[in-house]
Amino acid sequence: MTRRRKTGWVIAAVVLTLAAHFGGLRFNYSRSMPRGLYWLTDRNFTVGDLVAYELPAFDLAVERGYTPGVILKRVVAGAGDTVSINRRGVFVSGQLLPHSVPRDADGAGRLLPRIELDGDRLRAGDVLLLGDTDKSYDSRYFGIVPARRIVARAIPLWLFDD
Repeated sequence: MTRRRKTGWVIAAVVLTLAAHFGGLRFNYSRSMPRGLYWLTDRNFTVGDLVAYELPAFDLAVERGYTPGVILKRVVAGAGDTVSINRRGVFVSGQLLPHSVPRDADGAGRLLPRIELDGDRLRAGDVLLLGDTDKSYDSRYFGIVPARRIVARAIPLWLFDD
């Protein structure tokens, strides 16, 4: 392949990547949610939906390099739901959620913050977010979050297994 042709392919790849990004396509490489390609749509979400959540700039996940600042998580509780988080896991309206036991440390052995909630009722505009695995960085470590930081609903387009 000639140098000119290689340059053309690189330019095409960059243009397609930018077009996909600004068109709402995102690739999730984190193992806290299924890895693959997602389409980020509107902000109309309900409990059970996957969403893209913008972490605050000072968040532990950003500091430790877990993620670039927007994470995919599942909304597990919303306004009016009662939530508890303790050593046994996350409970929503009394039901223990799967894969929700908080870990003491991350994969590098660094301590994770401990959030304790005891029957807190979520107010309008608040949500609780969890990943689909026990290794997820989610509300077990940053607590109840404002729904206004949700940037989009995430729809899986193409997922792949490990």
